[in-house]
Amino acid sequence: MLWELKVSHTGVGPADIWPSVEPIAWESGEIGIDVRLLDNQAVITRVETESSAEEVGLHPGFIIKGINSTPVEQIITEAQEDLAPPYNDQGRIDILTRSLLSLIYGDPGTCVTLAYLDEKDELQEGCVERIQRPREGYMGGVLPPAYLEFESRQLDSGIGYIRFNTFHPDLIPDMVEAVAALQDAPGIIIDLRGNPGGDPTTCEQLAVQFLAGKVSFGSFKTRFETITRLLDGKSIYTGPLVVLIDTLSFSGSEYFASGMQMVGRAVIIGERSPGGLTAMNVTTLPNGAILGFPVAQLITPDGKVLEGYGVIPDITKSLERSQLLEGLDAQLQAAINYIVEAVR
Repeated sequence: MLWELKVSHTGVGPADIWPSVEPIAWESGEIGIDVRLLDNQAVITRVETESSAEEVGLHPGFIIKGINSTPVEQIITEAQEDLAPPYNDQGRIDILTRSLLSLIYGDPGTCVTLAYLDEKDELQEGCVERIQRPREGYMGGVLPPAYLEFESRQLDSGIGYIRFNTFHPDLIPDMVEAVAALQDAPGIIIDLRGNPGGDPTTCEQLAVQFLAGKVSFGSFKTRFETITRLLDGKSIYTGPLVVLIDTLSFSGSEYFASGMQMVGRAVIIGERSPGGLTAMNVTTLPNGAILGFPVAQLITPDGKVLEGYGVIPDITKSLERSQLLEGLDAQLQAAINYIVEAVR
């Protein structure tokens, strides 16, 4: 019934099912992989170093055919019957992919059985242990805790690379420290692929590291008022900036990417996002269920409403299985190429 409103950030359900809604941020156990639907196939796109997935030999480019003895095709078919807003192609892919990830993530100490095609397209099967995610972030007492990931490093080219799994206030010090440490890098890439969003203030605290002076970053329109978000830029890093997004970049990721794009501070590379750009409040119902409901609509600095529309990259680039098998992340490489050309 709620989804008939055709607005994102709307849902209700028992508290114990909410982690499966955003497994990337809320599930406590992981095996260390990321998955995307490429040509209707569930392809592993990233394997974390020293993860249980790496230990059993999983590799980017492998195709997952089954999860816990259930064919991927069946999982996708069943998920299609319960799609949530935004109702567009990107939103559909987002929901279907998260349905797969919700089965791969899970309780620490348990294992997920994966049937997959390897680099020779030979069918393999194995049970991969879910490991406890070490860093927990408080979510205010209504929503489940978030499990935080943050990565900052310099690539072989010297270009800075920052990736994190959710915009959580506890990560603000990590963001500030990372940008400061990369001040001399020829460019910085912020990887928001798969990032489901989070706290808008955290988005803004990252944005001000790259902005100069007073900058309008858009506004939030409620039933009663329009609140302009005027940021005070700190100019910590002034070099080339690229933001990577895809069909799983949602909510706060879209707020950050659209704002940086509209003010001309970053180039966006990757795939169009779903367009889930409303602010959400949550409350506990008398029966213990959690209700999430939208309270404000995001309007970009140039007056656009991106709910249901999404962020369109400046440079569209998709992943390909053949390249992943060769160790090439085409979206990341496109970002590197852009920065190399920009500083030449």
